[in-house]
Amino acid sequence: MKILQIRPLTPSTMTATFTGAITDPSIYAATTAYAIGDKCVFGNNKYQCILAATGKQPDSNATYWQYIGMINKYAMIDEYLNTQSLAAGDITITFDTAGENGIYLTNMLATTLTVTQVANGNTVMSKTVQLVNTVSDFYTYNFDPIDYRADYFVPLALYYNSTVTITLNHTNAKIGGIFIGKISDVGSSLWDTEVGIIDYSKKTTDSFGNTYLKQGYFKKRLRLNYAVQTAKIDYLMRVLAQVRGTAVVFIASDMYDSLMAYGFFTDITQTYNNPTMSFGNISIEGLI
Repeated sequence: MKILQIRPLTPSTMTATFTGAITDPSIYAATTAYAIGDKCVFGNNKYQCILAATGKQPDSNATYWQYIGMINKYAMIDEYLNTQSLAAGDITITFDTAGENGIYLTNMLATTLTVTQVANGNTVMSKTVQLVNTVSDFYTYNFDPIDYRADYFVPLALYYNSTVTITLNHTNAKIGGIFIGKISDVGSSLWDTEVGIIDYSKKTTDSFGNTYLKQGYFKKRLRLNYAVQTAKIDYLMRVLAQVRGTAVVFIASDMYDSLMAYGFFTDITQTYNNPTMSFGNISIEGLI
């Protein structure tokens, strides 16, 4: 079990290039009369009008405007996983490291993912992975839609100064979140771990009895069982104390999307079983 403590990327610390990028709403104009539902861009952020307004600057008038995320180029680094950076082709992302040794990418759509790390003019790590899941039978190959991995974790070589370039290849590449940080290896994940989702879809019924379902967002939920060397329990507790109330990435196994989550822990139970090895479980709630 690993915990990735995140260093947030910002528009000034990363670059992103798109093949056929999706356009954003128009830039905010003080003289424009905005109706409820209209969207605009102010700075690097997008806003939606919630009360008809003219001359109400979005970043300082929450009565009239609701923040809905960053512009398309930077949607991958805003606080929401459900807002994606979109392209009508490939997406390439470049940033410098400062001692980080792991990258977590989530809510992606890509056929292949390529990660290259350069330090002191030398390529110290290069990896290309296929994100199309293996097809195991004739029916799936011919009739089911293509199934892609949406989440992926990539370890980096540990250099204080290096440049990382990530390329998502697809005719319509997408990415909802990219997180870099330092890895804390705090234990070994065990079987009998539980995964699930918390669904925010809504059911409404009108005065005539007609019932409608509106699909909402969802977030991951995990209950991880783990083993830890008894001598390292204090280290585990110190790491968890540092990240309490903080969004981090929990990685039970990087083989499965459902066993990785960007979120926070809600509770932990740790038992001292014997002088060598001990066991515990931790509940994790993802963020949307």
